[in-house]
Amino acid sequence: MFWSSVLKSLLAACVIMEFAVIFVESFTCASSLCVNGDCQISATCETSKGCFNQTQELNMPEPSRNLIFHQQGCSPDECTELTFSATLGDQRTFRYDQRCYAADTYNQADTQSSQVPAETNGVQCLACYMEAGMLCIPTLLECTGNETKCVSFIGTDAGSNSPPSVVMIGAGCGTESACNLNMTILKTVNIHSFCSSGSSSHPICLFMGVTMSWFLVLKSLLAGCIISLLSISSVESYGCIRKTCFGEQCNHEPSTCESSKGCFSQRQGFEFPIPQAIEQSGCSEDSCTELAFSATLGRCRTFRYDRRCCFTDQCNQGSIKVSPLSSDPNGVECPACFSDRGRCSPVSLKCTGEETMCVEVTGRAGTRNQYPVKIHSMGCATRTACNLRNMTILDDIQISTSCVSGSPVLRPILSVLTSLFLMKALL
Repeated sequence: MFWSSVLKSLLAACVIMEFAVIFVESFTCASSLCVNGDCQISATCETSKGCFNQTQELNMPEPSRNLIFHQQGCSPDECTELTFSATLGDQRTFRYDQRCYAADTYNQADTQSSQVPAETNGVQCLACYMEAGMLCIPTLLECTGNETKCVSFIGTDAGSNSPPSVVMIGAGCGTESACNLNMTILKTVNIHSFCSSGSSSHPICLFMGVTMSWFLVLKSLLAGCIISLLSISSVESYGCIRKTCFGEQCNHEPSTCESSKGCFSQRQGFEFPIPQAIEQSGCSEDSCTELAFSATLGRCRTFRYDRRCCFTDQCNQGSIKVSPLSSDPNGVECPACFSDRGRCSPVSLKCTGEETMCVEVTGRAGTRNQYPVKIHSMGCATRTACNLRNMTILDDIQISTSCVSGSPVLRPILSVLTSLFLMKALL
């Protein structure tokens, strides 16, 4: 009787775990990126974390620098909603609105950022704005709407290594949700914010508020100057080898370039049916990120990508040595197809080696002086090929990818049914 009870408990736990694995809720999210109404590839992605819809709007005194940034897609982590606005020196305004959804394609509709009311709210803050080559001269700013806090921002280059490179310093009025932020905006700027209470129109309160605002502005300026000095004095520069080769043919003699971001070597191309490879090396324009993946698509097209980074003089002069891809079946099957004319009709493909994910690739190519070509393909891929966004390959092809697990569907269901049968037998 004792052993029967133990076995029943173990089987019940196994069944519950199996059902939990199978029935993890997954969402299909709309995925796109638009800048000033110019939208890049629109696609869908799969996630268990939910979908997000994000709008960022920057208004500057120079209309040509105004920016509306809209992005939607799959949340890599637990989605957190956030809405804030700030008005800085010279009436520069920034609005941020991120919303989260836990249902299929609920994030298709654009978020509409609400306008900051023009009515003054009795709060005054010192305001200024400074970029490289500009001088921050604070002026008194009448705050409006919900912007009841005096806020200061320090913005650093999101692609720079430590120490960070300061790109802007600003102060002005902000909503309470704009305080104590440490996040990336507009994909390129890391912002850090801190706040103080705004001053009222009472003379004593105004004096104290302005004094606090001055302290806040000076604190921002001092922090920005310290970071800038550190970045200027501590930036290390590397001499990198620069070359481009198609197969064995290089288009020019190797040359050198200087970079503080590091050197890169990159190899990409089709391994099958006809080997075609492009090798490039040079200076990283942004922070260098390593990435290696492979994908076998329809028509037996196997694409391979390998990018490596190094941080010493001429460390990228050698060619990338890659080992052959494994041809051993791994038990996974995926739908596979390839088309450069839009949608394609998939057939079943047996996956090999480390390509254990089923991938879908959308993209476009040939936008230079010719009509764009729409690419759609499916097949087997390594896990590192998943969730790529607007990535450029082979110089002029921009792709986005999404993956689903390549595990056969029947295996966990059969496991659950077997467990249920054994429980019934014991009962």
